[in-house]
Amino acid sequence: MSENTLLMLISFAVLVLLFVVIWLIVKIRKLEARVVDVSPSDLYPFIEELRDLVLESERVAEKLDSSIREREDVLEDLADLTEKRLRSIGEANMEREGTKSLKEKILELAEEGEDDKAIAKELGISTTEVKIVRSMAK
Repeated sequence: MSENTLLMLISFAVLVLLFVVIWLIVKIRKLEARVVDVSPSDLYPFIEELRDLVLESERVAEKLDSSIREREDVLEDLADLTEKRLRSIGEANMEREGTKSLKEKILELAEEGEDDKAIAKELGISTTEVKIVRSMAK
């Protein structure tokens, strides 16, 4: 799924949310107009209508939350795919240039006795990345 399609889906979800919010506001305004001179017996239908509005808004909120989570998952997948693609391009460039990969550099420095912090500083990466590469190499 392309970024444009994802943005369109998110825009559509936001638009639907906006319409639901406007609809709820209109309903509340109509209820406010009826509350001006109300007897206790008139309040029961009003309370039931409010309860229905609350339940409906909870359902809408749950659907939106689910939709947002799905979109976040898609974005994470896209980020992962992008990262893998960039990594493969970088590896292909390194192979063409005959340079060592980041993994090879980390392992070489580790064999020379450098600690994780020193390796990370020298290569401009995080210590977590160094630890992951070293643990995978074992």
